Amino acid sequence: MVRATIATLVLGLFLTGAGVAPVVTADPVAGGSTACQMPPNSVGGQGLGDAEAVLASDTAWNTHVAYVESALAETPTTEALFQLPDGLWTPDRVRQQNELIDQYWQVYRGESVPREGRAIIAGGVSGVGKTTVLQGQPAIENQRYFTINPDDVKELMAARSMIPAIAGLSPMEASANAHEEASMLAKRLADRAYWLRTNVVWDITMSSEASVRERIAAMREAGYSQIDGVFVDAPLQTARVRVMQRWRRGEEKYWAGEGLGGRYVPADFIDMSKPDKPGFSSRNEEIFDRVREQFSSTVEYDTSGAEPVLRCVTGPRWN
Repeated sequence: MVRATIATLVLGLFLTGAGVAPVVTADPVAGGSTACQMPPNSVGGQGLGDAEAVLASDTAWNTHVAYVESALAETPTTEALFQLPDGLWTPDRVRQQNELIDQYWQVYRGESVPREGRAIIAGGVSGVGKTTVLQGQPAIENQRYFTINPDDVKELMAARSMIPAIAGLSPMEASANAHEEASMLAKRLADRAYWLRTNVVWDITMSSEASVRERIAAMREAGYSQIDGVFVDAPLQTARVRVMQRWRRGEEKYWAGEGLGGRYVPADFIDMSKPDKPGFSSRNEEIFDRVREQFSSTVEYDTSGAEPVLRCVTGPRWN
């Protein structure tokens, strides 16, 4: 059975426009795009994840961080371990992958999700709180989408003992070396959903414009008539602190005998998201702005405060 620590099921998400006030044009410096509209009653909060910062002076934790980074760099990836010289996976690994795909489809209720050809692509830097937004906002209707998240794939891989052990690391820390395989499995899950026109939400960082456009094109080709975009935003420093907190909390539970550990996200992965243009908080937000016209409708949330705040909308769904 999948352990209870499998990432909270982000089951089906259906965004609605209920209760959205008349809109005004957003400040391009504050919001990133003149095309984005902001409900005038939107107000900020006090730091979603403004939990106390990780103790940088904790020598034991800092030593562990350095060890994890070193161990991952010195350990082969799952492609190196389980792929043949021709690039194909070993037969046993293929069997494991197929079983995982079937289980993920079952756990995340792929069979019961409506097949209406609707999709959402949700983006944002690691640590900004995408899951919080997708699960908890009034504008989001549950249980109507099949969620695909490579990080959830990694957690299921860990639960199924598909992550090669690394001495001193938890399974979820070691899962960093299965990143490419998890991404491949997520695409296979998407192919299954597309074939059936199952309503789907992609939960991704949106760090690659080409990848976002490819996903949209694949869904259009499969007959998806409505593809909406969600972006969740917070300052990079806030995201960096939250990622470290989340990792440490997961590890402390693991050391106490609970769960699969915390997920390691390299600090430079977040640093690479620094924006190229003024008026944006991250390169990810720049990418979202550039692909905005590809979506039927979009909505953006600011999670720098205590509660996610609706920042701006485009398209007919929320107006």
